[in-house]
Amino acid sequence: MDTLGQEYHDKLLNWFCNHQLREIKTIFVSTDEAGSLDNLQRRFLFFKRVLKNYEELFAPLFPESWKVEEELSNRFCEHTRDGIKQILSQNGKTTDVDTLLNSLQQALDFEKFLNNKFRRSNDDSANSSVANFNTPIPTDGAFTHKVSAAFEPFLNLWVDHQNSFLSSKFMEFLSQPKLPPDSQNHANVIPSSADLFRAYRHLLTQCSNLSTGGPLYDLSKLFQKWSLEYANKVLRPTLPASQITDDAIPYITLVINTADYCHTTMNQLQEKLTELVDNEYKQRINFDAANDSFMRLINRSLNILVQKIETESAFSWREMANTNWAHMEDVGDQSRYIASLRDVLLNNCEKILPTLSRDLYVRNLCDKIVESTVNQFLLNIVKTKPIPVIAAEQMLLDLSVLKETFLKLTTCAGPDYKPSSQYQKHAEKITGKLEIILKVLLTQDAPQEGLVTNYFYLIGDRSVANFIKVLELKGISDKDRQTRYIDLFKIHMKAHDNLIDSSPVLAKLVVESGTTVVPSSTGLLNTKIMSISPDLPSSPKLENLLKTKDGFKEFASNGEASVNKLGENLHKFGRFFNRQHNNN
Repeated sequence: MDTLGQEYHDKLLNWFCNHQLREIKTIFVSTDEAGSLDNLQRRFLFFKRVLKNYEELFAPLFPESWKVEEELSNRFCEHTRDGIKQILSQNGKTTDVDTLLNSLQQALDFEKFLNNKFRRSNDDSANSSVANFNTPIPTDGAFTHKVSAAFEPFLNLWVDHQNSFLSSKFMEFLSQPKLPPDSQNHANVIPSSADLFRAYRHLLTQCSNLSTGGPLYDLSKLFQKWSLEYANKVLRPTLPASQITDDAIPYITLVINTADYCHTTMNQLQEKLTELVDNEYKQRINFDAANDSFMRLINRSLNILVQKIETESAFSWREMANTNWAHMEDVGDQSRYIASLRDVLLNNCEKILPTLSRDLYVRNLCDKIVESTVNQFLLNIVKTKPIPVIAAEQMLLDLSVLKETFLKLTTCAGPDYKPSSQYQKHAEKITGKLEIILKVLLTQDAPQEGLVTNYFYLIGDRSVANFIKVLELKGISDKDRQTRYIDLFKIHMKAHDNLIDSSPVLAKLVVESGTTVVPSSTGLLNTKIMSISPDLPSSPKLENLLKTKDGFKEFASNGEASVNKLGENLHKFGRFFNRQHNNN
């Protein structure tokens, strides 16, 4: 036959296909009951018998290169698609929704059958147990969309049906246990989150094979809706509503890890949808609302953990308040309240940090712990006023022990965690702000010029209001004495041209004469307590404050007495730091 030419080849193939499909075309007429959507499955079964009959009787008669079976299948699909279009054009708006959806599913299953029959593929990505949208969506087979294209004008009904499907999935999610089995889930995420995204991937594959236009965009809105539902109805209720105990830690970190997984996977899903959808819809694919919800849950969970540590630290701060600072005669080793505070910090980090799935959250939680603890330290310093020089020295020593503890926190995450140099810088920056205040308090009251000059070098601002706060902390609350200090402050201020308007830390601290108003710890040493990446305000650094030539000249002009007294205090302070270092 090949030697006779293509014309005879085509005539024979056309005759044979028409002969094989003649009975189907006679029985399944779209205007008859047999050709209705209710009997679509019967039509597919009938054609499968045609294929089986061909394999048994006619396959040996035709060269394999003619691909007669595929030609039969293509012609059957075209005829069936045209028949469905005719039915839907006449009765589509009145067709029962369940019948329409069942027929669509039957068409999809039949297309899958033909694709598997005529294309041997090793692509198992559609059935992957991992909901990863970075892997390719299964490539269309030769018969994809051959029949189901007839249903495209009515795919909005299919999308609505998927809404019901996802709603039923949520009923399953709500009844499942939250904590995953340790042996099966090393990522420490709620198992239902992976189930949700596997469902998304399945629906995305189905819809993109049917349409990459409006229906796919409508499906993306369903993904956004049910992701928000997952955040609000599965993750949020997992967080403790009242007292936070050690038993709550696995649930809190579970929310952090799951919300992070959802956030990451939603980004992958958005990229895949944008890649697949028609150009007119690309800019409209947006999951910001869902992603923002997941990030808020992460921040809230981290803050709950910080709140737990703050609550357990309250006893240590009461110990600090009960210390007789006013009558302290000498600086000793670390104070008892610091030892108990250190235990609280390390014990909590040992329980929390190993359960976090990403180093990002280990670092962020430790940042928040540093900020919160130093804030509490500052507020409790204010509570203990007046603060003698010896007390300031002891507090500086205690702060150095606390800083060493901060630097050990990240090691609780496990042997594989690599400490960040940025975390060390952050801890030193936050504690450094408190060190500066304590070093000012370390200065003797007399001569007055010594305190004023040291304030300029260490605090580095021109704020009279902030200077008065330092006087109050030192116990200089008499108005006449304060006036003399303030007069000197204004005189010496003229010699400094590198002062800022107001120290951020002192500006937020409220210290009143005779009484102390203690605000919330939030905001004294940080500005974005809810931020995943803390963005701290800048403050004058000690090395910057001491680098000007005019500053040294002004300090020297205060006389030998002030230098000797300040030097004596700093010498004692250094001696006790050396003692602490040797003890370690």
